[in-house]
Amino acid sequence: MIVGYLLGMYTAPCRNLMLVVTCSCAAFLSATAEAQCIRAHLFDDEAIDTTLFGSSVSIDGDILVVGAMLDTGADWGSGLLHVYGRNGAVWSKRQVLEAPDGDLTDMLGSSVDIDGGTIIAGAWWDEENGVRSGSAYIFEDDGNGEYIFAGKLVASDGLPEATFGRTVAVSGSLAVVGAPLHGANGAAAGSVYLFERGEDGTWSQTMRIVHDELAAGDRFGISLDLDGNQLAVGSSWADEERGRVDLFELDSGGVVTQVGTFQPPGIDAGDQFGFDVALDGDQLLVGAYLDDEAAVDGGSAWFYKRINGTWTLDQGPLVDDFIGGAGAQLGVSVDLHGGIALIGARYTTRQGAPVRSGGVMVCLDFVPDWEPFSYLLSDRPQTDSEFGWQVGLDRNSTQPGKYAVVSALYEEVSVEDDGAAYIFDLDDEFCGGNEIGDLNQDGIVDGADLTMLLGSWGQCAKQYCVADINQDGVIDGTDLTLLLGSWS
Repeated sequence: MIVGYLLGMYTAPCRNLMLVVTCSCAAFLSATAEAQCIRAHLFDDEAIDTTLFGSSVSIDGDILVVGAMLDTGADWGSGLLHVYGRNGAVWSKRQVLEAPDGDLTDMLGSSVDIDGGTIIAGAWWDEENGVRSGSAYIFEDDGNGEYIFAGKLVASDGLPEATFGRTVAVSGSLAVVGAPLHGANGAAAGSVYLFERGEDGTWSQTMRIVHDELAAGDRFGISLDLDGNQLAVGSSWADEERGRVDLFELDSGGVVTQVGTFQPPGIDAGDQFGFDVALDGDQLLVGAYLDDEAAVDGGSAWFYKRINGTWTLDQGPLVDDFIGGAGAQLGVSVDLHGGIALIGARYTTRQGAPVRSGGVMVCLDFVPDWEPFSYLLSDRPQTDSEFGWQVGLDRNSTQPGKYAVVSALYEEVSVEDDGAAYIFDLDDEFCGGNEIGDLNQDGIVDGADLTMLLGSWGQCAKQYCVADINQDGVIDGTDLTLLLGSWS
């Protein structure tokens, strides 16, 4: 029980379309792991074409946003944002958001972030300033739980092919948008733009941020994370794709101070250090998804810590035998909060599962070292579904990191590459009794669960059904026997 461990023993400061809910809590394939709890498998059952549901994910408290950048809003590929809310243990769809001026292949949802009542989402192929110049959209809570359009962000010096909106982040009244192919400082050198929300609620650009030694091809802004007034920016193509991460402090009025630049020893050309970054207070996590430290393109993760105002390498490269084998690309996605780290490996091949089906490693800050603790795995793994393409930790729950979200960008649910996202509960005690047959997760297997099973009797098709206890695609006598055998 991850959260229970952190709260009870760890004292160091670190700190509706289709929705089907389940809590399988299957045993992790790890000697140190206890259980995983899949709370929900989310997808769009009205998808009739490739949507790439799970292009981006972000979770904050009781709200989850999933980007589907090829979904059809105003036109094909204009992109949609699917907003979910939680009531108890049940997640359900509340809204679908689209750009008011969305157009063909704008790809809204290529990136997304949520903080409190503010959602920011990138549309990296929008043509506001030329072909694939890109834009970003702000949606705000209207006070009644509905998100409404609140502004469109574009670069003051936007250029064609800049891909402004490839990455986004928001924290309070600050927002940042990455344009990794922006060419003002050389072809594909990249730029990051800082926006602030004024007292009248209007968002305005205050600064274009670049690295001190920015060079053509760096792709500065391919990753970024914003925590308060701290900003981490990855440039994973810098220095022959060794990669680099820069840290900045942001002050009101567009004052930006560069406070650190990282490229650890042992990083080689092509490792792509900085393809994803996560920042949480005095801790920074960096993925190098093509690092060959343990195996060719196996990937790695690196942890940094600020001590007495100075940022230093804390640990790395972190690799893993179970989830980080050849071609696994561990570190393609990362997130960090409250002493919990998620590290995605979109092409993990594990015993008993389809090849390249993906997985996510959960690490805990045991002090002095981060240690692999468990794994988040799909209960319906598919080859090349890219489970782990995006990961997210809840930053605003009453317990740190209680919920995690993982996307499987290319999972086939009803049509090819429609995509899916999974919500995991990292506190296995919160899953109730975890008993087989406890379909409504109230800790008791009783008549309510029996009614649910009988009401769902028959074929489950491809779509996961909570009453399909043995997961064979049909609810029948076998499932009934399993339920009755756990009656309590």
